[in-house]
Amino acid sequence: MSEMLSLACETTIDSLPDEVLCMIFDHLSVGSVKTASLACRRWHDIIFLSSYSKRFILVIDINISYWKEQKGDLLYGSLWWELWKTMKRSQRCYRNIRWYMKEYINKDFTSYWKLFHPQCTENLSSLELHWPWVLYSDIQRLTPVLAASITQMTNLRFLSLTHGSSNDPLMHNFIPSSMTSNHETVLRSYSVQHLKISDGFIVTLDMPAIRSFEGPLCVLAQPRGSVQPAGYAHLKNVALTDGSELTAENKSFFQRFGNLVKIECFSDIDLDWLFSAICDTCSGLKELHFEYDISFDDPAT
Repeated sequence: MSEMLSLACETTIDSLPDEVLCMIFDHLSVGSVKTASLACRRWHDIIFLSSYSKRFILVIDINISYWKEQKGDLLYGSLWWELWKTMKRSQRCYRNIRWYMKEYINKDFTSYWKLFHPQCTENLSSLELHWPWVLYSDIQRLTPVLAASITQMTNLRFLSLTHGSSNDPLMHNFIPSSMTSNHETVLRSYSVQHLKISDGFIVTLDMPAIRSFEGPLCVLAQPRGSVQPAGYAHLKNVALTDGSELTAENKSFFQRFGNLVKIECFSDIDLDWLFSAICDTCSGLKELHFEYDISFDDPAT
């Protein structure tokens, strides 16, 4: 009788709840977890169809540089179509996506994006879009499309919009004159907590939940035509990559960032007004880093 009771109470791997299995998977490498997903349907569904899938990043990087240039557009479209069909057939829940945008996609970005959104973005927690090289005119055209989509991604926590053209000083000479603050787009999200963005995106933010920001200072400016000032009560960490568009007249700019804990400056910004504004408004600041040497025209102020 006791032997039968012992057998009945015996714990097997199949009797473990999903939460315990996830704890076990956490001790495995990503490669080993993928192998474990082949063990049975239940493990596969836990790993790829539940919230555990946030451990993985789907990387889209279609490299066709070794093909002849004149066939690039056609070949990229064909490869992307095959990728889209594979993703559509899959039942996997994509939580994190990193997409390297090749130059072939820029001129027909909307068409490619419609295949991608909302099919693969509904459950996204992290979205990283990177253009190795892009014209600023392309950025101006694709930004409104992205802004409209981001609003619909209610689970999104991390957003990264970057391009390699920021590192090319020659590209700054080709910014169209029409790309002024009069044409800015508002990136609106009530879920995004972390944002990384390159210069060239003429945008402002409506992201009340944002906690960390890396990008040009002008992105944090008040949206044009907004009646209520944009609030950043949760914003703690800021890394500034450019601040050339803001001057001493914008000193009140930092009054909305009173809860900042850490500021990093990776651009040669006018330190006179910036340092003064930080001292006047960011009373809780604990860390302040400048990549460039600090100098002041009038140290007394």
